[in-house]
Amino acid sequence: MQSDLRHAEWDEFMAHWDHGPPVKYIYRRVPGQSDFEPWVVVARSALLARLGVSGLGLYAARGFRRGDYVGRYDGRMVGHFPSREAAMASPQARRLLRSQHDKLVTVRVSGQAGVDLMDGENGGAPYIQLCNDPRNTRLTDNTELSEYGWLRVTHARVPAFDLDRTLEENVQSELRWDYTDDYWHYHELLGTSHEPIEVD
Repeated sequence: MQSDLRHAEWDEFMAHWDHGPPVKYIYRRVPGQSDFEPWVVVARSALLARLGVSGLGLYAARGFRRGDYVGRYDGRMVGHFPSREAAMASPQARRLLRSQHDKLVTVRVSGQAGVDLMDGENGGAPYIQLCNDPRNTRLTDNTELSEYGWLRVTHARVPAFDLDRTLEENVQSELRWDYTDDYWHYHELLGTSHEPIEVD
């Protein structure tokens, strides 16, 4: 499935609904197939709304099951570093953080030592960078981000987003992962409301 996602072609469609602003459907087509299939949805985050915060989230556009891969984290490579710690302490990371870039992750590259520091601020489909952390809500994570930047479903089932339901009624369709305590600890040390996501 990773190979299909790596070589997938993506398309986007804005859908209007009765429960809020338009939502963006992301469709995927894998090599050898003629049809696109719905993959994920970008919409206001029901998870963040529970915390009184307005922001975007990523939802399943089709049912996902445990072990399914949703996509790989996308964005601009800031630089290559010998370790995650070196990446997080770098002047490049601190400069981006001070500029409100809060979608930084470190990912390993197969066959290479060290890590790449990725800035997902303007990353494209399938928009993995829009997944939120369920911390301080009653929700739990239903995906995990691997050290190589792949988002994989960890719950038995994540249902598809339903345009006939409200945002809150779609909360179980929202994809979310635990950013880890390192993320929040770094935030406290930095003293800013924006901080990098560190991938263990």
